[in-house]
Amino acid sequence: MATLNEPTLLEAARVFAQRILREGGDVPAQQIEFAFRTCLGRNPLPAERQRLLALLDQQWRSFEHDLEAAEALVNVGSAPRSPGLDVRRLAAWMIVANVLLNLDETLVKG
Repeated sequence: MATLNEPTLLEAARVFAQRILREGGDVPAQQIEFAFRTCLGRNPLPAERQRLLALLDQQWRSFEHDLEAAEALVNVGSAPRSPGLDVRRLAAWMIVANVLLNLDETLVKG
């Protein structure tokens, strides 16, 4: 199943990223916990949490210097964007949300 970069799934990842930023708490560690529990129904293991935090940091550093790439990513799809969110931060969270939405454990709950 090739869902990782499919436009509809990218749009879903953006909408989920907006929810993470609105409802997930004020710090990335809390937001990771919220996102992981929302997708998988369990708390992340310490190694999972660290990987996701590292991914978020990597993506933030990438988008921090490339506003054009962040804008292009968050403009995928037609769902409205939440006003007031930093585009680069939203793009970084969108990547993390996309990874979570595409985990085997998310797609094939058993």
